[in-house]
Amino acid sequence: MMSISLRSASSKQATARVTDLGGRQVVMVRVVGGLDRGALTPEDAQVLETAFRTACDKKIPIIGILSTSGVSIHDGVASVVGWGRAARELVRASGSVPILMVACGPVVSGPALLLGLADLAIFTADAYAFVSGPHMVEAFTGVPISANDLGGASAHARSSGVASLIADDEDAAIELLGDILAYLPDHVDQPPYAIETDDPADRATEIAATTIP
Repeated sequence: MMSISLRSASSKQATARVTDLGGRQVVMVRVVGGLDRGALTPEDAQVLETAFRTACDKKIPIIGILSTSGVSIHDGVASVVGWGRAARELVRASGSVPILMVACGPVVSGPALLLGLADLAIFTADAYAFVSGPHMVEAFTGVPISANDLGGASAHARSSGVASLIADDEDAAIELLGDILAYLPDHVDQPPYAIETDDPADRATEIAATTIP
């Protein structure tokens, strides 16, 4: 079992490790809380970059547990560069290995874009995600809006389509991820798993026919 973990001098926002979930080997990345509400330093970005590259090279799924305020403003351009490298590795993994994300708190600015790159995203009931927050939206549009209305779990499930599922909390979301992995192969070159069923292949589906013309 391999472990990946880097720590910045002032905080430990991002951790990553190869672990088992639902009987499957995955690379699990966590960015949750900490200093400045999980703001990513260059060192944290390096953890993400290494984790995403490892998953792609080992051909195993990526699991991301996110709660972050974005990149750290204290590190300036270095944080943005590190973030860009991490995002590049996730783009490289997209379409090669399954990418499953959980928003379990604020996911703000650049990290919110990771949810859009994921094959499936689960939001906890109290999570929200957006690139530009309520203050910026009001400044540009003159319309006041809350964080929940702008990017809450229900908004992303109902309107944007980013949230595939909503879970009560992080533990419930991780349990759902284990169930979802049962339907997915480890990588694009592996056939999906076959699941035995007694459902007849020629069963009529009138409801589907009326839903999708």
